Amino acid sequence: RWGSLEGEAFHYGDFGGIAEDSGTFDGYTIPTRLRIGWLFGSEQFESEGESFHCTIDKAIYSASK
Repeated sequence: RWGSLEGEAFHYGDFGGIAEDSGTFDGYTIPTRLRIGWLFGSEQFESEGESFHCTIDKAIYSASK
């Protein structure tokens, strides 16, 4: 949900992301380049909504006990 900076009420907004690339580490394939943000699925996503970008270069897995 998202609140307006102008003091308007909270409302739900579309939030999502795009996995642009993937990589395999120790036999597990995972997304390795992501773009995430608000306004997902709209034309405004790339120009106004994207708020997080990441690239994963390495993944280490350990057995849980």
